[in-house]
Amino acid sequence: MLNDDYHNYLNALLLNEPIDSKYQNLLTFDMYLTLISLNNKQYKASYYQNEINILEDFLRKVNNLKVKIQLKRKENEIDELLANIKAIYKDNSFLIEKYNEEKIPLVSTIETKNPTDITTIIDKLTKTKMTSLAKKLDNDKIRDEIINNIYTTDFYLNDDTFNMADISLSLSEFYHIFDYLLDINNYQNITNPWKLNYINSVIESINNGTKLTDYLIIILTVLFVNNNLNGEGINTNKFNIENIKISELYQFANNETSNPETNAKWKKIVIPNDYLYQKIKLIVSTGSYYYQNNIFVMELINDFKISILTEDLSNFLKENISKIIV
Repeated sequence: MLNDDYHNYLNALLLNEPIDSKYQNLLTFDMYLTLISLNNKQYKASYYQNEINILEDFLRKVNNLKVKIQLKRKENEIDELLANIKAIYKDNSFLIEKYNEEKIPLVSTIETKNPTDITTIIDKLTKTKMTSLAKKLDNDKIRDEIINNIYTTDFYLNDDTFNMADISLSLSEFYHIFDYLLDINNYQNITNPWKLNYINSVIESINNGTKLTDYLIIILTVLFVNNNLNGEGINTNKFNIENIKISELYQFANNETSNPETNAKWKKIVIPNDYLYQKIKLIVSTGSYYYQNNIFVMELINDFKISILTEDLSNFLKENISKIIV
């Protein structure tokens, strides 16, 4: 992609304008990157195991239903089990549908009480599950490498392919490996209401193409991922430093810069942009930020905290979009 194209795409997001359809894959990818950060670059084995447990429980009960139908059990007994299966599906449709590759209408098919059709569902979902289990170790390795390196290692998208170091994945493979991010139940460590609402809105946008009300977080992620920026030439003077370690302040006490008006300050102490850049990059990479009214707060608990007015954050992003080289 040409630099101008990419800059136009980001500027359209910044202004909350409609984007060209040719950028839709790019936007989806950038939203996944944002969710990786908001989940603090974590992946737990329990995500997958929970998914498999739910699927197996669903399939086991569907099979029990088939057996009851074949044995011509009482209708109320069959209907009770059917209601239980439908409840499991309703509560876990996202997880179960991941294994429904042929997009069979599961509930309506099961409701027909046709043993042959029910067997087809069991066989096809079980086959997909076995394929998933066979690929699990490879997918875990690739996922870990991406999570641990995506903020420090250059990567690029070529058509519909993600490339980083020795990893090359189609975007559909990338999305499959990170599909746990689309389950809000996998963000249980997050308690901030704004953050949970924002995660939900990003998930909804990925799933249904709904428009976000705020793309600033997406752009912020893009700016600090993939070494797109460095500390040189950025203007941080609108950032308000609320907490910084005294030991770090000492090293900046006699700091001299030729252009102090472009730097953030702690009282009268000028904070170097390269230092602040690394702090912001760490905060962005771990999703350690939130809104408080019209103020955007970035915080590493008991270590570092800065804030900036939403309007100033928008201007900061606008100034730096043109510096991204793709």
